[in-house]
Amino acid sequence: MSLSHKGWHGQDEDATATVVPPLNQSRLVLSDPVKKTHTTERAMNLLEAFTMGGWGMWPTLLCGMLLLGGAVWYAVQPGRRLGPLLVSLGLMTLISGLLGLTMGVIKSLLPRQQVPPDSRYISLIGIAESLYNLVFAFCFIMIAAVVAAVGAWRIARQVPGAAAPFRSEA
Repeated sequence: MSLSHKGWHGQDEDATATVVPPLNQSRLVLSDPVKKTHTTERAMNLLEAFTMGGWGMWPTLLCGMLLLGGAVWYAVQPGRRLGPLLVSLGLMTLISGLLGLTMGVIKSLLPRQQVPPDSRYISLIGIAESLYNLVFAFCFIMIAAVVAAVGAWRIARQVPGAAAPFRSEA
C-alpha cells in the first residue's frame, strides 16, 4: 500500500519510497534501508533551514531582530534601564522558538496514524525540521548575549577601581 500526499512544494511524494526529497533540492537518502540510516548529499544553507522551520520562523525572526536591536542599543549606551528590556526580548525570542517547535511537532505527529508502519519515520523528519525554530532562537540569543557583553564591559570599565568607604550606621 502506498500513501501519496502533496509535498511542501506541491509535488506528489510517495511516503513508502526510499528517497524522500526535502526542501530546495537537497535529498535525504536512505543509505541503509534495513537500519533506516540517512545521509544528506550536500550541506544546507541558512535559507533552506529557515524554509524547513516553517511559519514559526517568522515570529522568531521578528523577536530575534528586536532582541539584537536592544542588545546593540545596550552596547552603545549601557545602563540599568535596558536590562529588563533585554531579558524580556530574550524570553520573547525563546518562547517564539519553542512555540514554532511545538506547533511543528504537533503537525508532524498528527498524521502518523494514516502512514503505514514501515514509513512512520517520516514523522521524525518533520520533528527535525521543527527543531530549526529553537535553533534559530538560540542563535539570536547567543549573538545578542555577545553584543550585550560589550555594554557590560563598558560599564565595568567606568566603575572606579577604589572601593567605596565603609559607612557605619551606629
